[in-house]
Amino acid sequence: MAKIETQQGDIFESSINGIPCQILVTSYIDEKPIIRGAWEDSHPGHFEFEFEVYDRKGYRANWLEAKLNDEISEQLFEAFMESKSE
Repeated sequence: MAKIETQQGDIFESSINGIPCQILVTSYIDEKPIIRGAWEDSHPGHFEFEFEVYDRKGYRANWLEAKLNDEISEQLFEAFMESKSE
């Protein structure tokens, strides 16, 4: 089992249902839509936020990841954005 230190991506500390964990962001894309001229010259935009959940010791926590829902994922995204602004 790979530890979080051997992975690549942004890492921040958080919690899921009150359980402390580490989040490894594996993909973050926020392309704004481009609307100009003909339809062929426009781009609808693209958003992606993918991550993996690790325990406090840095080991993958699939059991904790199974507790995720849309609300928790949104909270993790907001925490990620806050960590980037620090």
